[in-house]
Amino acid sequence: MEKRAKNVESLLATSTGQKALDYAIQAAELYMRAAAEKGISKEEAARFRRRCQQLIKFAEQLKAQAPASSPSPVKNGLGLLQGASRLHGNFYPPWSEDPPGAEFQLGPDLKPYIDATVFPLSEDQVANFLAWHRPHELFGPLSTNQDDSLMTQSTQLDLVQDITTDCSVVASLSAAAKIWTGKHAVLSTIMHPFDHERGQPKLSPSGKYIFRLNFNGCARRVTIDDRLPASGTDRALFVINRHNPCLLWPALLEKAYLKVRGGYDFPGSNSGTDLWVLTGWIPEQLFLQREAFDIDETWDRIKTAYEMENVIITLGTGHISAEEGDIMGLIGEHDYAVQDVDSSSRKFLVKNPWRPRFDTPSSSEMDSGNASSPSAGTFWLSIEDIAQHFESMYLNWNPALFTHRQDRHFAWDIPTKDFAASLVRNPQFSITSQAGGVVWILLSRHFADAELEIARNKSGSLAAVASQLGFMSILVFDRQGHKVQLSDGPTYSGPLVDSPQTLARIESRAGKAYTVVIDQQDLALASYTFTLSVFSNGPVGVEEAQEKMRYFTEQQGAWNRRNAGGNSGCTTYFLNPQYKLSVSRATPISALLATSNKDVHVHIDLIWARGKRANTVRRKDLVVSSGGIPSRLRLF
Repeated sequence: MEKRAKNVESLLATSTGQKALDYAIQAAELYMRAAAEKGISKEEAARFRRRCQQLIKFAEQLKAQAPASSPSPVKNGLGLLQGASRLHGNFYPPWSEDPPGAEFQLGPDLKPYIDATVFPLSEDQVANFLAWHRPHELFGPLSTNQDDSLMTQSTQLDLVQDITTDCSVVASLSAAAKIWTGKHAVLSTIMHPFDHERGQPKLSPSGKYIFRLNFNGCARRVTIDDRLPASGTDRALFVINRHNPCLLWPALLEKAYLKVRGGYDFPGSNSGTDLWVLTGWIPEQLFLQREAFDIDETWDRIKTAYEMENVIITLGTGHISAEEGDIMGLIGEHDYAVQDVDSSSRKFLVKNPWRPRFDTPSSSEMDSGNASSPSAGTFWLSIEDIAQHFESMYLNWNPALFTHRQDRHFAWDIPTKDFAASLVRNPQFSITSQAGGVVWILLSRHFADAELEIARNKSGSLAAVASQLGFMSILVFDRQGHKVQLSDGPTYSGPLVDSPQTLARIESRAGKAYTVVIDQQDLALASYTFTLSVFSNGPVGVEEAQEKMRYFTEQQGAWNRRNAGGNSGCTTYFLNPQYKLSVSRATPISALLATSNKDVHVHIDLIWARGKRANTVRRKDLVVSSGGIPSRLRLF
């Protein structure tokens, strides 16, 4: 990481203006990530943080020197990250370093830590809720070695949910069972305190836990206490392990995530997003019901990666008829975990995270430590059956598959309806891979308070809620990294997704600049903040896309009863809005006409009329004409 930061600093030394500012921000972010890396000394971490602060100060100086008249949709990245730290009344600062062990000790008053955050509960949860209890109140007297009782995963990890509507979260926790410990040991990097010698979480004497979760543009610090919602009935209000109901860390990790998402009255998500936040593994969503879905190509991509523990697989259903649900035993709009893959038969061991009613594991299940042994709610399905009966497959990929990563943080004021059919108000970036090859581009929309309120006031299905929040997409153009005006002719056109993340995978040519455009449809809020992450196995230049032409002007106009003259065949044609265009020399020109009225057919005519108003259009006077909605003409 330090080497990458120094490489960016070398580019900073030879740059000026906006490019220098961009490089300063990028280098500061790399040093911030280097300071948080596992295995470095305290002295190195302190040195990285000092360099990060120096670069931030330098970036602020560059920003102050920049012309005030240079508009840009890309705001200061570090300032934006700080602004995105506050969510649902809580503050989640960017992660800087692992907390010391002393932070989890009891204070002088010997009172356990209390997180003052209010965790809202749904009506069903309230009806079963008893109180917020600490582990000794929940599970009764424990063994002398409480770490073994509460934190050791000695049996099969068989996690289930009950009343809490977080199937995507429990499916995520279950599907990631192989990477929490073992060779990837993801849990050791995100949960504190942690016993690194034993490879398991450590019980906090004060009841305080700190998690390193990935959301709103970076890894962030999430602090909770160990109080969990106790039930006054036989229903469970938090995730439990069927084979060891006292296993505490999954419930604490669930609580930390639900704190970020607003509470236990969870309005729903998808497991791709959940795993991105929990693990930082790159989310990809495959739409199984689309004609473009290729079963064989998908199988070839995931089988080896799964065996190498480099991908986590979860599944999501859409609307399911009662007949299909009875035959297949599936639940509509529900997420499932994939717990194993059989390469010889192309089958997946699929787990339903819902807890069977009045369920208690048998003694044989309690004794089983084989993760491939199907337990309640698990079943084998072929990839063909999955493609037929599920709507989505979520793949979360190990970011260590890539040697290079860049993050661009930006804000976007959603354009008015006048520009809804064009891209002139959309964030656009130029991406160039020096060596070429595979480049993954991940767009992540930051969580916002207002979106949670929309989801809580939902009516109907989860799909209906998602449509209320809107959709987003990624478009890639072969335009030498210059800005584009319309969405026609992309080399890659991603699906419009209701998820906060969407991924574009492109095969780039060495040295070729591509234009990446962020698109949307019916996003509910007036403004958002985003992060664009670029993953590659070689250096990639990421800059804000620039206009191909140096000069730009914009005119506002309107048709009304007085000046709506109709087409060129009408005698009132001369009443239409007309503009005089003068150029001092031959030059390419691009003109865009955009309107919010989708029912009106509009176009632009460029006519030789010596700058005077045209009463009609004669073929010999017509230089060029465009058609379509919206309209554009380009002259050379």
